[in-house]
Amino acid sequence: MRRGKARPRSGTHFGAWLVLGAVFIAPIAAMAYIVVLADATESDVAPSEGVVTASSSRESFLDSVDVDIALTWSEPETLVAPSWAGLVTGAPELSEKPLANGARVAQIDGIWRVAAHTQRPFYAPVTRESADAQIEMLNGLLATLGYPHAAGETWGWDTTAGVRNFADALNVPGADSVVAFDPTWVVWMPTEQFDAAKTLLVVGTPAPAAGESVAAGRALVTSAKIAPKGGAVLPDADAPDACDLVVGAVQSVYSGPELANEAMAAVGASLQGDMPEATTGVLRRHDAVDGWAIPAAAVVTDASGSLCVLVVDAASDTAAYRVVPVHSLGGSIGTVRVVGELDETTEVVANPSRALDEIRCS
Repeated sequence: MRRGKARPRSGTHFGAWLVLGAVFIAPIAAMAYIVVLADATESDVAPSEGVVTASSSRESFLDSVDVDIALTWSEPETLVAPSWAGLVTGAPELSEKPLANGARVAQIDGIWRVAAHTQRPFYAPVTRESADAQIEMLNGLLATLGYPHAAGETWGWDTTAGVRNFADALNVPGADSVVAFDPTWVVWMPTEQFDAAKTLLVVGTPAPAAGESVAAGRALVTSAKIAPKGGAVLPDADAPDACDLVVGAVQSVYSGPELANEAMAAVGASLQGDMPEATTGVLRRHDAVDGWAIPAAAVVTDASGSLCVLVVDAASDTAAYRVVPVHSLGGSIGTVRVVGELDETTEVVANPSRALDEIRCS
C-alpha cells in the first residue's frame, strides 16, 4: 500500500470582504454543489483543495460493452490451372467444404478436372515408360482416390485399370482404352485440403492458361484490435470472470484488446465474403459478478499499466489518502465497475490528480 502526501489546504480571511462575497458567491456555490451531487452519490467537496469524493456502491453486474474491431486480412491463397485448352463448361460451387483429393474443381470441354494433392505437380503425361518417381506418385494418387493401383514405382495392370477408371469418372472420351495419365485432369493442391472461398471460373469463357488462378482460398484475419465505444472501459482480460465477444452470430471468449487466434479465425470466417477493415461487436459478461460502481475518472492507470483508486484514509493520522489496487469490470459513460478492497463506507476520490501529484498503483 502506497501513501501520498496531500496538498496543503490554503485560505485567507478578509473581514468585511467576507460578508460582501457571501452575497454573490453563495448562490454560485450552491449550484456547483448540485452539479457535484448529480455526478457522484453522497459526494463531498473540500473547497480549499478541489478534491471530490464519492461513495462506492456494491452491485451485481451482467453488463455489456459495445466495441469497434479493426481487422487486418491476409492475401487469400489460390489454386492455379495446368496447361488447359478449351472452354469452361462447368464451375461448381467450392465454398461448402474444404477441397480434398478428387473434389471437382472445373469442367473443361465436358471433362471434369479434380483437386489432387501430390508431392509435386505432374508436369507431363505419365505412362509405363515414365520416370520411377512419376509412376510412384501416380500410384499414390490412385490409392487416395480409391482406384486400383500397383505398388511403389511399378506400373502394373492395376495401374492401367486405375487410370482408366479415373478417366471414366471424369467423363474422358474413350476412357476404357487410355494408356496414360493426363496431368490436365487434376488441379494440384500443395496441402491435403484447400479451404476454398469461391471459384474464379465463369462458364462459357475460355479455360484459364497455365498458372492462372482457378479458385481462391479463404483470407485469414491476421490481427484484430478491440476499442470500446463512447468512452466505455474494456474489462480486464485476466480477471477470473471472463466476457464473451459477440460479432454477429459468432461468439468467442474475450482474451484481451487483441484477439487470440481462435477468436480471429471465428470472426474472419463470419466476415469472409466482405473482408471489411472494421466491424462492430459486443463484449458480454457471461456470469454475473459482484463489484463496485464508481466514477470513471476515479480509476488511475499508472506507468506500469496497473489500475487503482485513491480513497480517503479516515483511519490514518499521517496521510489523508491511500491507494487501493482494482480490476476493471467494464462500465459505461461516466461509470466504471471494479473489484478491489472497498466497502460501503469507502470514500473514493473522483479527481485523484487534485489530491496527489504522483500515484503509483503497485
